[in-house]
Amino acid sequence: MKGNLKRILTLALLAVLLAASALPLPGLPPAARAEEDFVIENGILIKYNGPGGVVRIPHGVTAIGEGVFKNRDDITGVVIPKTVTKIGNRAFMGCTGLVAAAIPNTVEVIGEYAFHSCRSLKKVVLPKGVTKIGNYAFQYCDGLKSLTIPKGVTEMGEYAFGYCDGLKSVTFQKGFTEIGENAFACCNNLKKVTLPKSIKVIGDRAFSNCKSLTDIALPKGVETIGSGAFVACRSLKKVTIPDAVEAIMDNTFADCTGLTSVKIGSGVTKIWEYAFNRCASLTNVVLPASLTSIAPGAFWDCTGLTSVVIPDSVTDIAEDAFDGCTNLRFVTLPSEAPAPGFAGSDPKTIVIPDNLIPPMIVLRERQSMVLPRFRGAKVTWSVADPTVAAVVKNRTVRGLRGDDEDTTLTLEVKQAAQGKALTLNGQPLKPGEKYHIALKVVGKGEATVRKVAINGPGKLTLHPLGPEHGYPATAALDLAFTPAAFHGIEEWKKNCFYISSNPRVAQVAMDEETGEGKIFAIRPGKAVITAYTPNMKTAKVTVTVKGRVTSLKLKDGDGNEVKRLTLNQNSVYQLTPEFNGDAAFTALRWTSSKPAVAFVDGHDKVYAFSTGTAKITATTLDGSNKRASVIVTVTVAEIP
Repeated sequence: MKGNLKRILTLALLAVLLAASALPLPGLPPAARAEEDFVIENGILIKYNGPGGVVRIPHGVTAIGEGVFKNRDDITGVVIPKTVTKIGNRAFMGCTGLVAAAIPNTVEVIGEYAFHSCRSLKKVVLPKGVTKIGNYAFQYCDGLKSLTIPKGVTEMGEYAFGYCDGLKSVTFQKGFTEIGENAFACCNNLKKVTLPKSIKVIGDRAFSNCKSLTDIALPKGVETIGSGAFVACRSLKKVTIPDAVEAIMDNTFADCTGLTSVKIGSGVTKIWEYAFNRCASLTNVVLPASLTSIAPGAFWDCTGLTSVVIPDSVTDIAEDAFDGCTNLRFVTLPSEAPAPGFAGSDPKTIVIPDNLIPPMIVLRERQSMVLPRFRGAKVTWSVADPTVAAVVKNRTVRGLRGDDEDTTLTLEVKQAAQGKALTLNGQPLKPGEKYHIALKVVGKGEATVRKVAINGPGKLTLHPLGPEHGYPATAALDLAFTPAAFHGIEEWKKNCFYISSNPRVAQVAMDEETGEGKIFAIRPGKAVITAYTPNMKTAKVTVTVKGRVTSLKLKDGDGNEVKRLTLNQNSVYQLTPEFNGDAAFTALRWTSSKPAVAFVDGHDKVYAFSTGTAKITATTLDGSNKRASVIVTVTVAEIP
């Protein structure tokens, strides 16, 4: 009731102001009062000498000059005549007592800082004729509760309505096309935004740090969503990206900790760096068939993410695209998985060694092999020639009769296991599909591998950057069988396969023609490479990858180490990390103790949002756990 009463009183004041424009001022004729209170040159109001209160600008004025009413906290209302087409820079800035402003539809330009810090301003009806709203025009107008943006606005400056803490809803009129950079940044209580079908562009950081924004419907016509457009909108629950959008830019939804559902449109081809960084409530992502590239850190620290389907169209997945997704368990990869694929994510997201079997199985007569359990999944096994081998007890295959020809073992996936990744020879298994494995049963007296070894030392040392840092970047795997020679040995070699205990550290690529394996160093750490033969004999080698970070410093543009920073509100500062010269993996996880004060993105940039102090920390991701921090103090910039 109280809220309705306030709105009624505010509207009543506006009505009075508008009505007053047609009445003479008491005590003096209009011309005399204008001459005494206003200084006007060539139609431009350049100075006001009046007593404050409700100000009625004389008819005939065409523009309100720069800073005319600046810091006049005794002004409570203003009536602007229909002859005015421009409100100049800082015209009403700091008029903290201003409650209402009647702006006619003739006004085309509202200048920079025009109503900045008019904290008591309860309502503004933006004129239908306005085309430009300058930088910071209504910043810190805390009293504003709602806004309607006219369709004719073609230029909306930075932070035009930034930090309007009382603002709860914004409606853009039909015909409006582009929202400017930072236009509504840090409007802490903004809950609802209504966009028209005509909207095409949402600028960089347009709604950044709008903590109360719970839902926003993006019309089908939206083509561009800028970098950081919704960063730190922590109450945002769900988003549908329109089909017309071609890329999800860096940090677009970073730190949206309440985001649970994302539907990505069929036109998106690339997800840029840190687009969904730290979206901790996001549990499931289905990506469109148009997608070709997922950039570094795109889904970094999405700790709630449990499954993801990567379409066949994807040809490039950055190493650390899914780093920190500690609960990611089920991943469907493209039929031709890109390299390095998910090397930077937890190995459970791609390969669970217990669920792997060789591309070929070799059994002796009457010999049995227990097939993978695939816990929680519903699968069936069958043999093409039941006279050669048979499946017994559901998942045990037994050799019955030796045969020179291979038969086929078939795995059919009825239902996937919840929270588990099903793989066969490193490739994902899809429910409803059948997968075929060569099966050979050898007769009595035929030679098979009794033992396998990896020639060379049992321990290898590599460096991702290669010999210039003292160690090779790759190593060939040469398998030695016992017996050393027998009929069909080359076929055996081709059907061996390799598993890395830690694909984040080292991986193995296999030459399908020769069966030879090659180890590639990925990042510092240790991994055990295991070679498997078709009859499940194994050999292992331990790989140590050098190149850990031993030194980390944060520096400014001149190369000086930075420990403390003082930044003006709304400014951006570029930090430069410096590592020891032989550091091989220099990715960092950036965090802020108070993102609402100072936010840091994945490009080492610090954004000063609001006054206060925050600690910016960079942490290495190569296992060394090195950290470097900067204390950032954000102050209100002195306005020129």
